[in-house]
Amino acid sequence: MDRARAERLYGEIPADRWILPYDKGTGAELELIKALPEDRDVCLGVLDPALRDLEDIDTVMARMDAAAEVKDLEDMAISPSRGFADSAAHPLLNADAQRRKLVHLDILARYCWGNEFWRVRAGATRAPFASWSTNSLWPCPQTLVRCGNPHPAP
Repeated sequence: MDRARAERLYGEIPADRWILPYDKGTGAELELIKALPEDRDVCLGVLDPALRDLEDIDTVMARMDAAAEVKDLEDMAISPSRGFADSAAHPLLNADAQRRKLVHLDILARYCWGNEFWRVRAGATRAPFASWSTNSLWPCPQTLVRCGNPHPAP
């Protein structure tokens, strides 16, 4: 990755938010974030929509920890790394698998930025990423999304 080229590109294109791939965990992906000007936001593509299996939460959260060391978490968002299809007629995943990926993304976002329903009710603040563990998830991720975070405040 040529950091100088990335910095030049970021400076020439008047975009407030950049959508960057961040689903492989490579150093080049992190370098793209480091090269981003401080006044620009970034949306990190943390899930690969071409893979049917869900990404490991701890692995994605470790990547988010690394990104948060170089960019303020409040200037970030997350998304799939690309669309679910190259064309409407040829989706990479069926509708059910796409929905599971989006629910998974919602869970990851709640781990990153906290669960607003849980925070309002319990008066809690967002815990550091390292305090979350996939071992503490309820068996049904949909319950976590519908009902708020079942974990007590750390």
